[in-house]
Amino acid sequence: PVNFTEKPEDWGTPNGDSRKLYFFKGLLIPGIIASRVWYLKIRPSAPRNGQKYKHTRGGKQALYLADSLAIDKPAVICEGELDALLLTQEIKDLANVVTLAGASNDLNLATWGIYLLRPSTFILAHDMDEAGNKAAEKLAWLHHSQRLNIPALREGDKDLTDFHRSGGNLYSLIENALCHTAPILINWPAETKPATIRDQYRRNPDSSIEAYYSTDQLATCLDVMQARS
Repeated sequence: PVNFTEKPEDWGTPNGDSRKLYFFKGLLIPGIIASRVWYLKIRPSAPRNGQKYKHTRGGKQALYLADSLAIDKPAVICEGELDALLLTQEIKDLANVVTLAGASNDLNLATWGIYLLRPSTFILAHDMDEAGNKAAEKLAWLHHSQRLNIPALREGDKDLTDFHRSGGNLYSLIENALCHTAPILINWPAETKPATIRDQYRRNPDSSIEAYYSTDQLATCLDVMQARS
């Protein structure tokens, strides 16, 4: 709830540095894998100069949620922790979720390679921008990997959280990636005027519209909606 400093010895004196540790006011994301704290990342309540995250000194880059990876189960690799936590919540047991916690972070195979032998397939769900594409390309060598196309339901959308906030059903998106005949479900807000497919939607009492699409149908309908605006 507040900015504060702590004596380094209370935190194990990371890297033998005797300077006080500084903690920012904000949302704490602890990078804990197999009961070991690899890093402490904070999303500041009042970020400066567009910097979304701050790291507490002494942390090391890690594969967030790596110990959740199960043998012979699909795994989704997200770009950041908040996307990973949201997706884990929404897709439940459909697939496991991990992240390198940043588009520019590299995978340390010496440390994390053994974890990546467990999944049956990989879905690379990085942001739909240049940085996300580069991050996904660096992991394209993973066995049975595929790049996930995250539909932009609103202008400016680029990641899994955007898709969710705009009405997209994350479970259906990942299910479609695993089985391309599975429909993608969208719950369009009342203020949206979506393009839909006949007999593939219904209007709710609150005027929102539940619709489902194949991958190609959704792409075509989004093009129609963009042309209208």
